[in-house]
Amino acid sequence: MAASPRLYYSCKTAAESAEWMKAITNFLLRFRFLIDAHVVNFFKDRLWETMDKQWMECLRNEPVENLLGIPSGLVQDHWPPSLQEFIFTLRSLVLCREQNLSHAILENFHAASLGSVLSQGMNFKKKHEVEILAGVINTIACSVNAQKIVDVGSGQGYLSQVLSFKYQLSVVAIDASSHHSAVTDARANRIKKHYLAKLHKLQNEYGSLKVPQTVTCQVLSSDSLAALSTGVLNHQEQSERIGSGSETNFPRISEADACGSATPDAKEIDRYLLVLAGLHACGDLSVNMLRTFVDCKQVKALVSVGCCYNLLSEEIVMERRLPCGFPMSYCGKFSGLNLGKNARDLACQSAERWKSLGKIAAVQNFDLHAFRAAFQMVLDKYYPEVITSSPSVGRRGKALRRQQMRRAIEIGRFQGISFLFSFYFKVQDEMKCSSTARKLTDIEGTVEFHDFGVLNGSIRETAIQDPCLRVPALRKESKDDKCSTYSDKYLLFEEFSKSGLHRLGLEPLQHVDLLKIWTEAGPFFEYIGPFWSLRAALGPLIETYILLDRLLFLQEHGSSMEAYLLPIFDPTISPRNVAIIAQMWSAPPIRVDSFSPQNPRLVLDFSKKIPAPRGILVLVSSRKPGRARCGFDIKGNGALSGDTSHREAERVSAVLHLSEALKLSVVEEAAVAYVFMYWEKLITRKMVLCEDDKKQKALEAAMNDINSSFGKGSVTRLGSAGGALVETFPSGCLTLDLALGGGLPKGRIVEVFGPESSGKTTLALHAIAEVQKLGGNAMLVDAEHAFDPSYSRALGVDIENLIVCQPDHGEMALEIADRMCRSGAIDLICVDSVSALTPRAEIEGEIGMQQIGLQARLMSQALRKMSGNASKAGCTLIFLNQIRYKVGVFYGNPEVTSGGIALKFFASLRLEIRSIGKIKSGDEDIGVRVRVRVQKSKVSRPYKQAEFEIVFGEGVSKVGCVLDCAETMDIVAKRGSWYSYKEHRLGQGREKALQFLQENPIICAEIEKVVKSVMVDGSKHSNLIAYGQLSNIDDDDVNHDGR
Repeated sequence: MAASPRLYYSCKTAAESAEWMKAITNFLLRFRFLIDAHVVNFFKDRLWETMDKQWMECLRNEPVENLLGIPSGLVQDHWPPSLQEFIFTLRSLVLCREQNLSHAILENFHAASLGSVLSQGMNFKKKHEVEILAGVINTIACSVNAQKIVDVGSGQGYLSQVLSFKYQLSVVAIDASSHHSAVTDARANRIKKHYLAKLHKLQNEYGSLKVPQTVTCQVLSSDSLAALSTGVLNHQEQSERIGSGSETNFPRISEADACGSATPDAKEIDRYLLVLAGLHACGDLSVNMLRTFVDCKQVKALVSVGCCYNLLSEEIVMERRLPCGFPMSYCGKFSGLNLGKNARDLACQSAERWKSLGKIAAVQNFDLHAFRAAFQMVLDKYYPEVITSSPSVGRRGKALRRQQMRRAIEIGRFQGISFLFSFYFKVQDEMKCSSTARKLTDIEGTVEFHDFGVLNGSIRETAIQDPCLRVPALRKESKDDKCSTYSDKYLLFEEFSKSGLHRLGLEPLQHVDLLKIWTEAGPFFEYIGPFWSLRAALGPLIETYILLDRLLFLQEHGSSMEAYLLPIFDPTISPRNVAIIAQMWSAPPIRVDSFSPQNPRLVLDFSKKIPAPRGILVLVSSRKPGRARCGFDIKGNGALSGDTSHREAERVSAVLHLSEALKLSVVEEAAVAYVFMYWEKLITRKMVLCEDDKKQKALEAAMNDINSSFGKGSVTRLGSAGGALVETFPSGCLTLDLALGGGLPKGRIVEVFGPESSGKTTLALHAIAEVQKLGGNAMLVDAEHAFDPSYSRALGVDIENLIVCQPDHGEMALEIADRMCRSGAIDLICVDSVSALTPRAEIEGEIGMQQIGLQARLMSQALRKMSGNASKAGCTLIFLNQIRYKVGVFYGNPEVTSGGIALKFFASLRLEIRSIGKIKSGDEDIGVRVRVRVQKSKVSRPYKQAEFEIVFGEGVSKVGCVLDCAETMDIVAKRGSWYSYKEHRLGQGREKALQFLQENPIICAEIEKVVKSVMVDGSKHSNLIAYGQLSNIDDDDVNHDGR
């Protein structure tokens, strides 16, 4: 199982958010049919035929656990590549839902733990949400110096009461339900009594207590919400402070009262700064909060966690004067993407809940969808008039559902799937009696069993799903209740259909043939799970689009605010965990701390990021401290006004205005005038810096745009690479590593060519062994069909874990190598050899037929694909190549390599290897001495060479390489014919020194460590290595202890 790789998308700026939304739009439009599909019409419209046949045939036989992982981006290696690409691309576009409370806007964040008094009545999910959100709101309120919090859609007042009693913030709770307001007041009074008792004991420590004020009102627009936020200020004094033991009546404020209240003047605006907050404000209520934040001057910050996207009003389907809930941004309005009700319902899906769904609950989920879809066929065939009236058999109230669920848990009546249907339709009948208005709604409101909360062990209260989910959590205890046979499921379908007809007030007709319907639909039941899983995977993507649309709406309103999307809750506990956090910026004050005309001191407070258009001058003196608003505008050119001819007049006017306001002395007037001139110079200098900042921002925007279009890392700064841009790994030969500047490069193409029996395969096998020692995976494409396992094992290759391919022709070899490279799981692929990559046409043709340039074209086409894939995957490709001779060349070198010239151009490293002598033991040849010359290198200095020995049956002589490198670096001293290391005399002559090192492996290992440390220490030795000056290294420069 593999998780989908995430491409990088950002929403820090409006341009980035719009680019992200554009990418989502392009993806969703391709799968419009899947978004608009309704599972109840699965059999009637044969929806499985709209999907890719290969996908459905693959997924129909998959275990349920694999299907549940699809919305989270988990794929299986044997799935079709197109299906894997669909899931990978989808998940790369989804907003990251991992909890993040370390953002810069939440600096000094702290979530206070709730005691038993404040958390009374909360389930585990609600307590988790209220604890974190209250801490976030308190942090934001402190950062903007807001005095009051408006809790929009407060419900039973859990959040308001925590903010009031725990954080001592002044809170107004707004909710449309009078019942909720009454519950909030009653609960607040109980909590108040508890805290008043503590106040009485700790009267010296606490002097007052704040409680939330409740407002019962239906918020229909942002104007009404703004009017409410303003109007409640006139009533706050009554509930602002409550002394110990005193009773206060909390006034209920209607919308008419709020709208009719006098709007505070400018002084009141400074006095009352508001924060709008909402925990799962449903549908358009979250949208109205955003519009109020933009339009109302008093609202300085916003913290909104939305939900119930299915209740959003949409511009394309609504005919109303009030602004709709979707889309909000200009980009969304002109994107060409209209969601519709099915898509908004789908946005309520949660990948985390889906993944955590148990196997039994998932099977129940799929079965119930199948039964409902088959029941739709019954209605379509035998009750067509009912279909035209758009029946709903699944609409239920949240409170009634939870009440029935608790009752069922108490009496322990979870007796299997049959009880599920009786329980389900009993709820519907009770709802029918309680509200006849909901008897028949639209067909899109038909039952959707979105999630089942099945807990392995016990059913907890957290199994009750949130308002967006429509089916209670059930647990199937007994294995005897598991209906896996065809006949058993038919009996359940028959019971389901009869209950459904009864729910709709229909009498079963005599000629209704349920068995025939079942026979038609039954064979396709296994397609329900794959279809619903693929469709559910689109839910988080649609939610991401809606959230980005809201964020972009704020970003489009200029630079006077900052807005972020932050997942603040644990997604496994609270699926709707993304909060929109925004705050307005205010002007930095100028403080004059000294009024000496010779040395006036100017202090700028840049705690806020961008100054407002109008400046604020605060004058502090021992005689007349005070604050006054400047009557000038800070223009883009640094002047007090846009007209340079009136600059002096504007400055004098501003000084006189302040002097008159604060009755300044002559000395103080001079100081103020100096401050104004200093301010102009400061702004002018800042404008120069801003030009550079604009260029940098334009560059960053271009780089982000390129990276979002072509993938992260398409363009990057060299300084951000975090060290060496090209990583290397050992080749298995120290002298060759020294010549290459550290080893073979990762993610590059390497060509090793030379005559026959020169050591090319031996060198490649050593590289494979080194990669395996580092924990990597290696592959050998044995095009020559000459792989020797025993020799490879002798060289240190782990042949049990080595991937070997012996292709039939060149196309097969290169295609396999490219696929393995793109997998990202292979670190080294060695092709042995290019000469043996015979094209298919040549193999299938007759001997003697000329295929001019066929192999060269094959190599050119393959390398154009593989070079980029290798770089992205970090996979090194080693091509072994033979030397051939041109015919008819009388002047110059007739040697050429096979496969054309493409490999010469695409290779970052070309190594020529030749035998330069034989190693003898007496009269017997026991090995060869070879020379490797770096003919081309894009990663190190070219035209260097290395010599080493290859012993037959053993490979490269490690001891010989260590001695040669140590001698080159002056780690081992050679005086005359004697070799010595520190106080050790290794022997006279090279053969004796090699024999000594073989007999003393500890000393040999110590020398090897020192050699490798010198090779790695690029800052001290890289230049010396490159220019052959290692003989000048002092003894003190070498760490002789091997560390």
